[in-house]
Amino acid sequence: MSKEIAITDRAFEKALNRHGYGFQFAVLRAIQDAPTLSGLWVPRVSEFPVQVQGDATRIDFIMERLSHFKYPLYLICECKRVNPALSEWCFVKAPFVIQRYAPKQAVVVESLVKSYVAVHDEERPRGAPRAVPLNVMLYHVGFEAKSQKKGDPKGGKGDAIESAVTQVLRGTNGYLTTLEANPSLMEGDRRLDLLPVVFTTANLWVSDVDLYSSDLATGDVKLGNDNAQRVGWLWYQYHMSPGLKHSFPLLPHKGHRKLEEFMESQYVRTVAIVSAGGIEDFLIKLSVMEF
Repeated sequence: MSKEIAITDRAFEKALNRHGYGFQFAVLRAIQDAPTLSGLWVPRVSEFPVQVQGDATRIDFIMERLSHFKYPLYLICECKRVNPALSEWCFVKAPFVIQRYAPKQAVVVESLVKSYVAVHDEERPRGAPRAVPLNVMLYHVGFEAKSQKKGDPKGGKGDAIESAVTQVLRGTNGYLTTLEANPSLMEGDRRLDLLPVVFTTANLWVSDVDLYSSDLATGDVKLGNDNAQRVGWLWYQYHMSPGLKHSFPLLPHKGHRKLEEFMESQYVRTVAIVSAGGIEDFLIKLSVMEF
């Protein structure tokens, strides 16, 4: 092998790894090869093109739950290989988000429900986001921390969580738009649910630190010893911008009487964040969750 070819091969390899294409298919292989997931989940397509509000993108892959539940659940999946130097993703709970009009915070999922539309004289899919009161822990603040690993020369600068979540929500709303425009894709289903999922090479850390305890003069908060815990996956409650939303009509609604209700139905969405080591546990637990 000539020196020129060897240098080109190394550059090829580094660029391929930096862009994360290998991680996407490593995730798919892990799901397909796991005996415990056999018969629970099936990947349907990869690199599915969608568009929402003029912004085009591709969904890494879409996966369907195979179960006895009445309505199907699809995972809209984004795979994020992170800069190794910023591979510690940290999440905390916000002590205040919404003045609750319901007993507890809930996982908010996107749904499509077939509804009669007089102008078309037929049933068409309509958006119907739903808050599901699952007994789970929700986190509202996410940020990257430095690791002890060497970083990529052209790696990310600390916006990987925001980038991944924005991308997967754009994909989710784009796929909703596709289904609304092509009702036959719902086949005989009256309703289906979509859950955005980010698979990542990052380590995931959570803390129950009370942000209300932050010092008013400095803004600093004391985490304490052994407060951070590493987890395999978590639920991230995210407030998406109007620019990420689909633009087709929701189910008929009498109008929101509370600002909190309007915010939750329009902008609050739950994203599952899953580390490489948490894939199997996440999919096993999700396979029996009733949405």
